[in-house]
Amino acid sequence: MKKIMSNFGLKLASLVFAGVIWLSVTNNQDPQISRQIRDVKVSIIDNSNYLKNNNLVGWAVDSSDLSQSVKVKGKKSIVDTLTSNDIKLVADLKNLPVQGSDGTVRSIPIEAVVENSNGTDIVDIELSNDKLEYNVEKKISKTFELKPVQIGHPDDKYIVGDKAIDLDQVKIEGPESVVNSVTKATAEVDVAGLTRTMNVTANIVLRDKNGEAIETNDADASRIKIVNNNGKPTVRAEVEILEAKFVPIKCVASGEPADGYAVTGTVSTPDKIQIAGDSKVISKIKEITINDSELDVTGRTQDLNYTVELDKYLPDGVRFGEDSKAKATVVVSIGKLSSKNFAVDIKNIAVENPIQGYDIKVDTDEYDSVALTLLGMDSALAAVDENALKGSVDTAQFIKESSTEALKDGVYSAKVKWNNLPEGVKASGDVEVYVRVSKTN
Repeated sequence: MKKIMSNFGLKLASLVFAGVIWLSVTNNQDPQISRQIRDVKVSIIDNSNYLKNNNLVGWAVDSSDLSQSVKVKGKKSIVDTLTSNDIKLVADLKNLPVQGSDGTVRSIPIEAVVENSNGTDIVDIELSNDKLEYNVEKKISKTFELKPVQIGHPDDKYIVGDKAIDLDQVKIEGPESVVNSVTKATAEVDVAGLTRTMNVTANIVLRDKNGEAIETNDADASRIKIVNNNGKPTVRAEVEILEAKFVPIKCVASGEPADGYAVTGTVSTPDKIQIAGDSKVISKIKEITINDSELDVTGRTQDLNYTVELDKYLPDGVRFGEDSKAKATVVVSIGKLSSKNFAVDIKNIAVENPIQGYDIKVDTDEYDSVALTLLGMDSALAAVDENALKGSVDTAQFIKESSTEALKDGVYSAKVKWNNLPEGVKASGDVEVYVRVSKTN
């Protein structure tokens, strides 16, 4: 016993010194270090069903807070092997304060643990932010009528006809403030480049009173969700694509204005319309002719203005294009006529319908020309070439008017028909010439 206890202090000191040496060697081989690990995700859990039980909806005020950088301290052999997947950051809604600073925003403590088998060897985990700012609002729902809206345009020469979607209404739910800002819901049907009728996918878009789109199913923004339609933000749409083309509008006035007046022009606004339909049908349509009974100018001395419903002039199976209106304004211009006298060479008057066995000629013995008075606008009269005026007499007509049962030799009076009067010009009164008839056998 004395041998064992002899020099006890020296032995104890040696033992302690050996332990220090051992610890020093061990720490030098696996020292304590600190390391920054980035992009560690923060999970929000609600195992207590706090939101559901209180009919609430919540989300992180700043989505960037859901990814943090943490500082881990521990043995080098452990710390060096850690990744962001080995560390779990949890914000548990059971720790959510009853009331926030402004009634909605509340702070939830964030807890950190290492999830691998060496987690117990970690000395410390330091978070860049140990609290999560969390927004809480009452959850409400609303239902809106869903209508298809065209986005874009089909290929050239085509337009969109009917559009149909397979959902009449959309039901949404989310934070009260955001849901109440929604004023309408539309299904946006993108028809860009289409050349035939087909089914496409349309996006459901929610809009506020200013027409701005509100995102759906966005965890970092509005938190609005579509709760019918299996939660999908899209619907199936059937789009009818029709071939289209522009055709001119032709207006036909009826009747004659008062004496001394004439129709000087007819203008339609628009002067052309876009029509659409089956290509075989519209390929045959060259113009739309308006001959409405209201375009009667009989006895008028002033312009006629009339609004025409165009749809009654469209053939069956044809409809208006996207850019065309269902009405046109027609103006029939009435102008006071001027008169101008012309001397027409008698040789410019021919005989129509000669009778076999008779020589029928316009008599040139009495005069070399006949006087013709033309009525028209000044510009039209100025364009008349006197030498180009041509007329004719009809044998059958002058025989009928002479009350002669059978054609006999002699001289007859016949009215001249003017054959090539320019547009916008007409003869004033009748012009008569003598026709000499002689039997040839």
